[in-house]
Order: sequence, then C-alpha cells, then structure tokens
Amino acid sequence: YPTYTRYYRAQALFQGDVDVWEKWNAGLVKELKGMQAKDGSFAGFAGRGGGFGGTVDTALALLSLAVNYKFLPVYER
Repeated sequence: YPTYTRYYRAQALFQGDVDVWEKWNAGLVKELKGMQAKDGSFAGFAGRGGGFGGTVDTALALLSLAVNYKFLPVYER
C-alpha cells in the first residue's frame, strides 16, 4: 500500500538524519507534484496499485507533506 508506506516512511525518516530527510522529502514533493490531479486530489494512487480512493489517498499525501511542518509534538526534533 504505497499511500500508507509513504506516510509512515515520512514519519520515520523525519526522526532520523536531517540530510537523509531533506533529500527524501525533496523527492517526495517532486513525486507527489507529478501525481496530483488538476483538482488538487491524489486519486492517482489507485492506478498505481494499493489506492484507497481519492479521499484517503489525498489525506495521506497531505499528511506525508505535513510532517516537515512539525504540527504535532511527536514531530519535534
């Protein structure tokens, strides 16, 4: 399930080495930009296998990107 994998990988890598995180996060942003539909959704995950529908795929894509902004205390370094 690529949507969940991406989300949990973002959390795990953010807690580790800063250089590794920054490189991976830049790739994540590029990947998600390429997958984003014109309406802003990420329903394209379904076509790549493991999609859960537009709502869940979009939510997990946004949560993956949000890790970098440290909204929750668990994301603090």
